Amino acid sequence: MAIFTVRVMPLLVCVLVSYLVVYVLYALLHSSIHAKYMLRRYAIGLNTILSLACALVALYALADHNRVVLEIALSCLGLMAVLLCLACAAYARFLSRHPSYKKRAARTKLIPRNKK
Repeated sequence: MAIFTVRVMPLLVCVLVSYLVVYVLYALLHSSIHAKYMLRRYAIGLNTILSLACALVALYALADHNRVVLEIALSCLGLMAVLLCLACAAYARFLSRHPSYKKRAARTKLIPRNKK
């Protein structure tokens, strides 16, 4: 377990710092509720992209018979999968407590002015 923690700790720190930056920026520019909503959406998107990247690295390491890189990639993939599950659960809980965020804003149409 200690090897797993040491291997993925830099990735975990980078992900958590990016979460903090996103939350602080949205909290300063908008409300804290909107910051929480955007943080959860950002977390799902980032974790999905990083999970796919780790899976591709793992597949490449498997094809290349590189066991060290495969172990690191699978460790990172496991971490990203856990974070993705937590982000999805947090997003679902947020939407259940704030149902107004389920509705998407309707597109607006510009009405041209009558030029005389």
